[in-house]
Amino acid sequence: FKLYDMTQSKGLLPMLDRVLTALVVAFGWVALIAILIDAPVTYPSIWKVGLFIFSFLLIASGRIGFKYFVATLSARGLVSCNIAVIGAGEATDRLIEKLESSGPWTHIVGVFDDRARSPERRTNGAEQGRYPVQGTTDELVPFSQRVRVDEIFIALPWTAQARINDI
Repeated sequence: FKLYDMTQSKGLLPMLDRVLTALVVAFGWVALIAILIDAPVTYPSIWKVGLFIFSFLLIASGRIGFKYFVATLSARGLVSCNIAVIGAGEATDRLIEKLESSGPWTHIVGVFDDRARSPERRTNGAEQGRYPVQGTTDELVPFSQRVRVDEIFIALPWTAQARINDI
């Protein structure tokens, strides 16, 4: 049910739906096993319902609390993954969309592209895209000395094999 996949916890209702579905399946399996082994039931049905509701409330509140705890730490920059992207084009736009949807801890710190050697080109790229082109790939190392960069993604088409090899 992807309960431990933080990228799946976009909204509150989808997360609660997955928790509820997982609990229904778990309680269903326990009931099926109890029937198959002919286990004696010595407590009333209202206790079973109460246990189900209590389990749901406890698990859901724990997951909601953890989600907001991670989001708070991420907003403070304590649990974040700073990513630099090499390349500026359609592949970069698709990659950035995927990275932004991967979780609250993902921060794109800059885009670097060798075609943006002139300051005019950088300004145009900054106006067109959500992330400005910070510079060329040669400027990535000095940039990473000023700004913490945890990961670097290369977003170039497969046809640019020579450029990828140079990078």
